[in-house]
Amino acid sequence: MQDYVNRLLLAINRYDPNDVQIVKHLRDLVRWISDNDSLKKDPIIANLLYIASQKMRVFGYNMLNGFLEEPVPSSSILDDFGNAAIVNLYRSQVNRVNILDQSQKEVIDTFQSISPRRLLVSAPTSYGKTFLMREIVFLNKERYRNILLVFPTVALLLENARMMSKFVLENELNYHIVKTVDAVCDDDSPQIFVFTPERALQLIASFPDIKIDFFFFDEVYKIDEDYCGDAMDENGDEESAQSQRQNSLSENDGFLEEDRGKTFRIALYLLAKTVEEYYLAGPNLNKEQFGLGMKRFLERNQIKIKEILFEPTLRIAVNAYSKVIEEHLPASLPEPKTKSLVPIKSKINNRIRDVVTYIGKKNYGKTLLYCTTPAKAIEYSNKLVESIGCDEIYERYPNEFKNFISHIKKEYDVDNYVEEWSLIKVLQNGFGMHHGKLPKYIQQEILEQFNNGVFNILFCTSTIVEG
Repeated sequence: MQDYVNRLLLAINRYDPNDVQIVKHLRDLVRWISDNDSLKKDPIIANLLYIASQKMRVFGYNMLNGFLEEPVPSSSILDDFGNAAIVNLYRSQVNRVNILDQSQKEVIDTFQSISPRRLLVSAPTSYGKTFLMREIVFLNKERYRNILLVFPTVALLLENARMMSKFVLENELNYHIVKTVDAVCDDDSPQIFVFTPERALQLIASFPDIKIDFFFFDEVYKIDEDYCGDAMDENGDEESAQSQRQNSLSENDGFLEEDRGKTFRIALYLLAKTVEEYYLAGPNLNKEQFGLGMKRFLERNQIKIKEILFEPTLRIAVNAYSKVIEEHLPASLPEPKTKSLVPIKSKINNRIRDVVTYIGKKNYGKTLLYCTTPAKAIEYSNKLVESIGCDEIYERYPNEFKNFISHIKKEYDVDNYVEEWSLIKVLQNGFGMHHGKLPKYIQQEILEQFNNGVFNILFCTSTIVEG
């Protein structure tokens, strides 16, 4: 216990916001101790965690630890006022319960102060780039009538459309949320278009005179990628989506599906030519490695770059690609007293079983197992069920989820073979499966139950991983 007290004190006293290594050192300590309930029970450590979070201006750690105020009350009224003033300075304008981190506030302040207001933000995954977009929209609600939000996949489009609907409702804004070009209003009512790049191009072609006041382009790095996006329509129907594409695309337009990177580039180029203010976002973009075309685009359009190097989460590398599972902690953390190497099998499905068993013994909690395709997610999850599945887990499920499984059994039963459906087998044995070929409402229910901790292992594809 005293070792952690000494480490925290030293890291707090040495803290320098301009020294990346020192910042990471304190961050790793705070995250590591925050995950250890027995350490947090000590009042001295709890108070040091609070002070460290205030020092770094990363208030999410205090929210994570349940510190609404300083665990050990200060004896100084000035200290109390000072802490309250700091928190209020970083308070969200959209939701007063939320407190922005220092770098998040810097992004918003930068956008609001530059001219023209054109910003590219490079930040780690889960940093809150779309959260900051809503802050920007709220601050400029009187100036922006038509807003375009561009997301790379239909799955992200639908998720963010729901979030924007909630955002508009809670803040009593007068925007109409539009997800398809067919739903665009031709009157003067304010609109927020939540589109993929393909739909953004349709909007530009179908409504050439429409004035967009602000656009947000998510995952901008994909302008240099040709990848397979969501092949789903809004009802999760793959065949319908394919049919729609065939009907809507002429032979000359076929490149839209064959080369999505090209589609992304065209959409971004056309929007940047006609829209005055915009916010581009992507994970871990290194401006030193930008190609000539991207550098020219940024320079000609006077786009300011904001690079966020701080990662709020602690990264513990667990290597499971050789003959053993080996855990590597950041150098700033104390070495474990015992460091055991766990042997694992060589065949892929046996290896997955060994890794899942290891995850359970280490109590890692909710874990995503990323698979490259829906077929792989189905294969790996079913092989896992065959080796370590336990149908007794089903009895411990909440009634709500049991009723949902009963519903899909009834809804999708074909010749009394529904019990053989891989999804049913996986869910009934304590695991989850999530991919773009499942109906949308099934995807949403599985994700909600995973988030609620009904099951901890979820096999998934990029449909869930992106965003």
